[in-house]
Amino acid sequence: VAVDIGYAVLEKTNNSDGKLILERYLDENGEPMLGKGGYAGISYEHFDGYDMLTFLDRDGNAMQTVGGYTYIKRTLTESGKADTDTYFDSQMQTVKCSGGYRQTRREYDDNGNNCAVYYYGEGGLLLQSSVFPAIKRYERDSSDRVIKEMAFDASGAPAPTMSGCYGVKNDYNKDGRVIRITYLDADGKPAATTAGYTSLTRTYYRDGTIEKEMYFGSDGEPYRVKKGYYGVKISGSERLQLSRGGHV
Repeated sequence: VAVDIGYAVLEKTNNSDGKLILERYLDENGEPMLGKGGYAGISYEHFDGYDMLTFLDRDGNAMQTVGGYTYIKRTLTESGKADTDTYFDSQMQTVKCSGGYRQTRREYDDNGNNCAVYYYGEGGLLLQSSVFPAIKRYERDSSDRVIKEMAFDASGAPAPTMSGCYGVKNDYNKDGRVIRITYLDADGKPAATTAGYTSLTRTYYRDGTIEKEMYFGSDGEPYRVKKGYYGVKISGSERLQLSRGGHV
């Protein structure tokens, strides 16, 4: 199972028009399993101008996700891209997600790439929160991968995230996996997180699961966090502490 996505196999079913109507997450044995969001699949119903998404348990029944919602009503742009998402509980009442928002809206650039997401709270107003931004803006590469993400408050000013920084820069390997995350200040320059490190690197097992994360300071040298280690190795459900040299 790939820990960054939470499942081994993604099974998709389309209708006669070629539209996605069901996706399920399966383990190595082909059995339904819960992904990172705490659900085992999503069903899609298509209507004129919007889609309804239902989040499913292992038995295919509607369930509440770890984000606190069971359904999403997703409106579409004229070109058919996802526009706004409104979140509902099992009783089809709008619900506040774990991030504090009730609705999101996507923005696209001239090339049709998603370049921003707006988060709305009570009364349809942009989110006012000390722990979650009102706006996230993205820069993407030619492969549509997010290479830079910055956070902003409802007034459009840079806003700190839970890491204490204002954004991240991602570097990828040839397989499209993130191998370095650099944390950024309000001006988009490298900055230390509340944990003290400025960047982290990742290596992966052959199956795509994360093997190691190592922390680095602003000088590019391995960084020792307060608990005395320089990184972690992920082995099953264990997170093993690593030395400066990357050893357990």
